[in-house]
Amino acid sequence: MATTARKTRTSLVPVIGLLTLAAMIYGAGPASAQLDCELPGGVTHTSNLQVTAAQVEDGSAGLMDFTLAAKEQMTIERTTAESIYLWCLVRQEGSPWRSGATYLVQLQAGRVSIHAKDMSLSGRKLRPIIYEAILESLGISPAALTAPAAAGAAFAEAVAGDGGSFDVPDIPGASGYATVFRHPVLQRTMVLLAGFDLGESHLISIEGEMLDYGDPPLAAEDVVDRATLKAFVNAAVEYATSSLESADLSAFSKTRIAMRDPDGPWRHDPVYLGITEYSSKLIVFHGAFPDRFEFRRAGISRDVATGELVFDQLVAAAESRPEGGYWLYHFDSPVDDTDSEDVPKLGYARVFTANIPLPNDQTLAADFIINSGFYLTPDSVFVQRLLEALNDGQVSIMFGITAPGDGDTVAGDAVTITVEGAPTDTVHFAYRLAGLAEEPYTYLGAAANREAMASFTWDTLDLPDDDYEVVSLYTEDDGHTVIRDVIEVNVDNVGDGGCVAVPVVPGGGGPLDPTLPAVVGLILAWLVLGRRHQTRQAASA
Repeated sequence: MATTARKTRTSLVPVIGLLTLAAMIYGAGPASAQLDCELPGGVTHTSNLQVTAAQVEDGSAGLMDFTLAAKEQMTIERTTAESIYLWCLVRQEGSPWRSGATYLVQLQAGRVSIHAKDMSLSGRKLRPIIYEAILESLGISPAALTAPAAAGAAFAEAVAGDGGSFDVPDIPGASGYATVFRHPVLQRTMVLLAGFDLGESHLISIEGEMLDYGDPPLAAEDVVDRATLKAFVNAAVEYATSSLESADLSAFSKTRIAMRDPDGPWRHDPVYLGITEYSSKLIVFHGAFPDRFEFRRAGISRDVATGELVFDQLVAAAESRPEGGYWLYHFDSPVDDTDSEDVPKLGYARVFTANIPLPNDQTLAADFIINSGFYLTPDSVFVQRLLEALNDGQVSIMFGITAPGDGDTVAGDAVTITVEGAPTDTVHFAYRLAGLAEEPYTYLGAAANREAMASFTWDTLDLPDDDYEVVSLYTEDDGHTVIRDVIEVNVDNVGDGGCVAVPVVPGGGGPLDPTLPAVVGLILAWLVLGRRHQTRQAASA
């Protein structure tokens, strides 16, 4: 584990690059629309706040009355989804919970857990002098926090009281009202603040944080294709799960800071992470735009090509198989005039479960969706369109790779595929298990085509005793994607399972003449069957 002070670089993250991808995961729309808190499926309980923030603003109610009314609502027994939905309401400007300068902040272990006005400050640690003043207003001596048992007893006693006002005269704006409540789901004490316009000046600097970045095997800047995107998200699952399941109350707060850090491994220009609570479908973490999205409705934007809600596509991808799935969508960012809706974005999402420890030695199993994505380059757009065409079944015949015998395994670095006669400088390769038409193709990689021959070594997998369909892909003729002519495939150390095929795949340039695949298919079927027949005769001779 790499526990280091926050890293610094000489170059700043390009702001324009981030704005281009403002809607990468959830899309973007009118700012006011993002504040809507629609009732999630299965959530029936709504709040009934007796004293509103607007009453504090107009002087008809006091700050103490508002804070204690909020505390009463926070302690009502709710499901996880209902508790998260409640904070969506708390964040919504113009709701009973937030009006003008009156809003709520939740603290845990001296750190900002939820900030109704600015979620970009969440996870950050209060300056000690301010936190001590808040503790004293609650009747808690800071000296009592040196031992866990004593701290627990002090906060438990404070829950029974009303709290009190705090003020740090030497720090502008560091005043308000504080109380303590016990979270009914997490079973932990939380400090609730109101009237405190908490900003950057009230927090310790990020540079002063000692953050554990988790030492992932690859970083956000390494995400360039489907394989690296999936590996990045899976590494993030391990990192987030370890902090959620930690007994250290500050662990996930620090993780949130680390995953937002543009100088860390979890965020690089348009590549960042999002985490959504599964039952409520509300965002609880966003790596690039936390204030815009966290504890708010997850996406209102639609794919400009399909009309589908981008977030619905995300959820469908996460639920598509146990390990999650990819989804492709088109969105023209409204904050970047240079962006094009014709450039697709590729995302990967999956569901994961964290067993969050509770004070009674039990755990709370919570399900989340985690996702990330990147804008495709022209080359990766081509690859993605090839895969889409393949996955839609637009192919005639494919050649197979067969392991040498029952129970045998051929190491991936022992398998080389050679394609002869491709007319372009680069040849791309994809594969899937033979006979599984419902499974998507996986992109293997590309090989340079030199002297009309391109060879690709399969060094990422082991091949069990199964047949694989492998296709080689290239483009010509006004954007049509064509696999043409007879492609010789040489599979080293695999035995006699290799054969010859000519798949034809319509690509992004338009449909091919439908007679071509049929004619070529018949010719190749004859070639393949004839070659297999000759092989069997030779073997029996």
